[in-house]
Amino acid sequence: IHYRLMASQFILNSQRIIRGFLDRQSSQRMKLALIHDLKQTLKVMATCLQKHWRGYVARRLLKERREQQLQQISALKIQTYLRRSVCQRQFKRATTATVLIQSIFRGVSTREDLKHKSRSAIMIQRVWRG
Repeated sequence: IHYRLMASQFILNSQRIIRGFLDRQSSQRMKLALIHDLKQTLKVMATCLQKHWRGYVARRLLKERREQQLQQISALKIQTYLRRSVCQRQFKRATTATVLIQSIFRGVSTREDLKHKSRSAIMIQRVWRG
């Protein structure tokens, strides 16, 4: 009987040791799986963060480029307006000067023509009156 009791205690101790070993192995596998899952989660989170950061940087650069283009277009429009304004002023001055020169020339020409006609009329009247 003592032999059976020792055998059963040996069996029970062996089972306890083996179960403890298996539990520790299972626990270690679970820890490793948890660490692996955590690494995967961190990797996914890092990828997501990088994706959003790159998108933010790209949108910011695009906004800056659009603002630069808008500034260039605005500057071009202002330059165009100023050039047009200068050209219009020059054209108006040239037109005014041309009209003035033409009116002076016509006045001189008309006065000379009138003088010539007046002399001719006086000449005809002298001849007619005798």
